Amino acid sequence: NIRIGAFRAFPDYPLIVLSGVLKSSLLAGIEARFQVYRYWASAFSGIVVISLFVIWLQMRRQHKITEELKASQEYNRQFDRLHIVSQMAAGVAHEIRNPMTVVMGYIQMMSSKADDRTQEKYKIVLEELEVINQITTTFLSLAKNKAIKTERFQINDMLRKHY
Repeated sequence: NIRIGAFRAFPDYPLIVLSGVLKSSLLAGIEARFQVYRYWASAFSGIVVISLFVIWLQMRRQHKITEELKASQEYNRQFDRLHIVSQMAAGVAHEIRNPMTVVMGYIQMMSSKADDRTQEKYKIVLEELEVINQITTTFLSLAKNKAIKTERFQINDMLRKHY
């Protein structure tokens, strides 16, 4: 005398139940399966959360690396520009210095043959050419790639020493 009927053991899970089967044993089996499913669902959701967190950390790390790479590339571009400018400055300084040396040589030669009044004028011209030569030398020294020596010190000690 078994009949097939439908009833709801849980509000969201409709079940087909055989009448004549003990309701309590059927519900106990269903509840046990439901507990297993709920356990696996919570374990899976935990794995998903951890995986999403790891993915977020990796994306954040990748973003940081990308930003550092962009900054490094910009620094390299600026360094290349400065290097080109320093090479141009060195070339310009040499192009100024070479004809100036010839002019200085001719003025010295003419000065040795000139009278005292003219020699005084040649001396002024040579002094001004020497100033240009010093400026050109300074310009060339700025164009050279030199290592900068840095040193840590206490500014208070330095101020006490000098003031």
